[in-house]
Amino acid sequence: MPCPNFSKLEVNEEKESSSSLPKPITPNWLKHWSRRRKGQAWGFVGFRAADEPRWEEFEAEVRRIVDVQFESAEPGLPDYEDARAKFEIRWIEDDGAVAGDVETLRNRYAKLRPDLPSGLAQEVFLCATSDAVDSVLTSDAADRPIAGSNWWRADAPYLVAVAADSDPGLEEGHEEQDWFRPAFKVAVETLVEELWWLLDSDIMPLRRITRFTRGNGESGEQTDTDGDYLDDIWWTMSPSPERLRKRRRIRGY
Repeated sequence: MPCPNFSKLEVNEEKESSSSLPKPITPNWLKHWSRRRKGQAWGFVGFRAADEPRWEEFEAEVRRIVDVQFESAEPGLPDYEDARAKFEIRWIEDDGAVAGDVETLRNRYAKLRPDLPSGLAQEVFLCATSDAVDSVLTSDAADRPIAGSNWWRADAPYLVAVAADSDPGLEEGHEEQDWFRPAFKVAVETLVEELWWLLDSDIMPLRRITRFTRGNGESGEQTDTDGDYLDDIWWTMSPSPERLRKRRRIRGY
């Protein structure tokens, strides 16, 4: 009677065991970069819009928060290391950026944009205003974002995102006119995971991306939405949890 081939059985069991393991989930930003921007620099242009003595500390903290987003993905995924190395926020730090108003910065961005890598030439650019710097460099380091921090926090660190074009390109009276926010606060924690790939994929116009956020106004003032305080900062294109709860209460479930 032949002896059973235990080594073969063991190998087959290992194969079955490994094949039953869930495959790592490729995040949307990596899928998109691999498909459309592979090998290119990608990210955002940002303006240093404040005369801020803590600039180096601020820049380092923004980078740390960005890195938290990368670390939430599986490091062994195809193209992961290359994509991570090529992400950047390309800061413009001269005196003109600090002194410029929103329209001046728009004009500067318009001149820069044609020469940027396509993965950096987004429909918005970022601004580090004095308030934004304060939000990033919160006095209590224990409150700074880490892996697993909850979204939709009212005191989250943010940057101001400014539309490259203040005109949404709609005829007067169009129902989507009010969805457009020419400037809005964006959570630093979602620059990679949400904002970049939504903008770069061209799957929808900016006005639909900003629909559920409270704009920051062309002069920095807050504008209103029919939502709640969670609309102050953009986290994703979806409605905030509070807005969804209100809908359920209105609909009676």
